[in-house]
Parts: sequence; structure tokens; C-alpha cells
Amino acid sequence: MKTRFCPSGVRLFIVLIPIFGHFMSLGQSVLDSLRSEGICDSTGYCIPSIDGLPKPKGFELKYRRIRDYEIKTKIGENRYTGRVDRNRETTIKLILPVVRKDHFMMALGAKYEVEEFRFDNHTKNNNSFYKYLEDKPLRSVGLTAYMGKSLIGDKFIMGRVNTRLSGDIDKSKLINYFRSTVSIIYGQKRSSTISWGVGLTYNNTFGRQLVLPVLSYNRRFTDKLSTRILLPVDIQFNYLINEKNVLRWSNKLSGDNYYINSEPIATQNFYLSKSDFFSTLAYERELYDFIWVSTNVGYHINYKFDLSTTNKLLSTDASAISNSVQNAFSFQISLFFVPPKKWK
Repeated sequence: MKTRFCPSGVRLFIVLIPIFGHFMSLGQSVLDSLRSEGICDSTGYCIPSIDGLPKPKGFELKYRRIRDYEIKTKIGENRYTGRVDRNRETTIKLILPVVRKDHFMMALGAKYEVEEFRFDNHTKNNNSFYKYLEDKPLRSVGLTAYMGKSLIGDKFIMGRVNTRLSGDIDKSKLINYFRSTVSIIYGQKRSSTISWGVGLTYNNTFGRQLVLPVLSYNRRFTDKLSTRILLPVDIQFNYLINEKNVLRWSNKLSGDNYYINSEPIATQNFYLSKSDFFSTLAYERELYDFIWVSTNVGYHINYKFDLSTTNKLLSTDASAISNSVQNAFSFQISLFFVPPKKWK
């Protein structure tokens, strides 16, 4: 009998066919398992969100008041003590989705924030820094882009880019008021109730420009209890009393770097590094479908409140004006909108 010739490459291909088939079958079985667990959709792409967590806020109007507190200030060799009678902060924030297709999501946000200080009459004109704070509120106005990309399987990528003006904003030297934040997280949805991620962020949350590692962790423990964690800046626990009432315990670090360009202290460029920690307990209540209100009480701890002549990354310059702020209780009320129920 005549033996037919079979090239070695063809023989190898014939041998590998069942092996490739095995791995393709294995991959398909993994995707089927992820679909059944609610980790990915029918096309095999990850669903980053977790059902049962409080809805995101599309619009928010917030007012916060910090109770009276003592402030100690050092300017050169001189030391001063004052008392802040009123420290209030008003914030307006709007976020709207603009792209949602091909497993990619993008939303744009706008935010305006103003913080005001008032001193008691005895210390109002104690020094130039107190006089400045009395007359010039700290403002921040900016735009943010939020992006999310689902990947095949259980992975996803989230990003945030923000640019803003921060300081006693006027029309001169606008470039000095610009600040930016860039954050990116590579995440994994472990189950229908757990997701986590790691990444990097460049921001001014600690009052100065820093590049920091970040860790996110979202989990729904029960139908009522869940947590959102974004280290090193935010830890919160949520308790859904029912679909119209939510309790939220939040521990959050917030801050920025403000450019100072006003008399009586701005004889040269000054940058105010401000960073605060708030631990708050909030009660949120639905008024009508997508309209909610919230009230909270909390405790305020100032981490940094100093002025320096530079805001450069990795700068070690000593503060020109340093402050020590007494801890104080805070109160906050807000009105916010969430996605309507029909958008579920």
C-alpha cells in the first residue's frame, strides 16, 4: 500500500485542533459562569456597577456650616489667636451622561464651590490673614469628565479628569488659578456584590500637588447594608432603610490649593494649602421619584491650613503663614436629584 505524505506542519495543526477547542470551550464556560453570576452581560463584557447601592447624584445643592472654633496663626515670629464665628460652604454640582455605547460610558460634570469665614469683632482685624479671610471667600469652579470602559470578562477601567480655577478668583493671572486632577483605576468585579480596583491619582486633596496610589472597594453585604471605599480619601457605609430612606456614615478627606492675589497679604504670590477631614452621619429621604433631600451632622478636623510661596510638586518650602485650627462640629443640608426609577 502506498503511504501518503503529510507535512509536519499539517500534522502539528491536526494535533493542536482538539487542544484549541478545549481552551475555547473553557473560555466560553468561564463567560457563561460570569453571566450567570451577574458579573458580565450577554455579550461577555463586565458590568462594573453593583445593584443595591445608593443611586448616583446627578444634581446637588449643598450648604454646610461649621460651628465656632478657635484658630492660632504664626506669621514670621508673630503669633496670633482668633475665633471664627461663622465658617460656611455652599456647593452646586451637576453631572450628566453624554456617551453610553460600545461598553464605554462618559459623563461631564460642573461644580461651583464657595467657602466663607467670619471672625468675632475682637479678632476681625487682628492680622492681615484674618482680614483677608473676612473679605475674600475661597472659590472653586471647574469641569470634570468621568469615563468608564468595560472589558471582556470581569475587568473594567475607570477614569476621572478635572480642571478648575481655585482661589480669590479675578481676571488677572488666571493661569495661576488653574488646578487639575487626574485619576485612573483598573478594577475587577469579583461577584454581583463585590468589586475592587487599584490605580493612581494626581490631585491637591492634601493641599499640595501629590501623586498617590488609590484603592477602591465596593461591596453590598446585605440587601440593606453596603460600603463604598476609595482610599486614601473616602470611606462610607450605607444603610437602606427602604427604597425611600437611607442612612449614610461617611469619613471623607477633601482639600485644594488656592491662589491668593488680593490685599492685604498678597504682596507676592501666595498659595493656600487647605485640607479637611469630615466624619458625618446623614439621613437621606426621597421627596418624589428622583428628588431627594439630605441632612447630616458631623465632626470637622483640619489637616492643613497654611500659606506658602509655591505649589510645585515635591516642594519642601516652609510655610510663610501657618495655622492651627480647633476641631468643631458641622451641620449640612442638601437637595439632590438621582436617576428616575424608569431609567433603572
